[in-house]
Amino acid sequence: FMSDHVQPKKTRFRSNSVLVKIGAILLVSGIVVSGLMTWSHVRASTQLIQDMTSRAALESNELLAGDAAQTIQIRAAARLASLIEPLLASEDTKTTYVAAVDFNNTVLFEAGRAPDMRGPLLALTEQAMAQGGSVASADGMLVATPAFNNMTGKPAGAIASAWSTAD
Repeated sequence: FMSDHVQPKKTRFRSNSVLVKIGAILLVSGIVVSGLMTWSHVRASTQLIQDMTSRAALESNELLAGDAAQTIQIRAAARLASLIEPLLASEDTKTTYVAAVDFNNTVLFEAGRAPDMRGPLLALTEQAMAQGGSVASADGMLVATPAFNNMTGKPAGAIASAWSTAD
């Protein structure tokens, strides 16, 4: 019986083996983790950009209100234009709208590419003058700062600006 040689069975690859299932689970897990990390990074980056922009809005507004205080007090619209228009002139500016008001919240000068922001900005200027300090919207993209009369220490008006992180 030497001629009845028994050949060993060849092991075939089985598509439903445990190793294939483990590999599929690891692949799907890797894709999910990668997607979550990407989403988290984008969200954090977007929040950082918004935080930086809102901080720049507040600081710029405070500087502008300080520079414009006397100009607002004497209601010199042409001088206000010369102070405000450079903020809006740059192509890559994040400032979309600026308004200067007197102590009665009457607009002395306004300019920008987002005139729909006028109403919300005027509400903030009124609030800023009443509080005697800068106020901002919840997202920090709308900011109003009172401009003080140096003699009385009371608000002579306010500067308000709308900002955007959109390109």
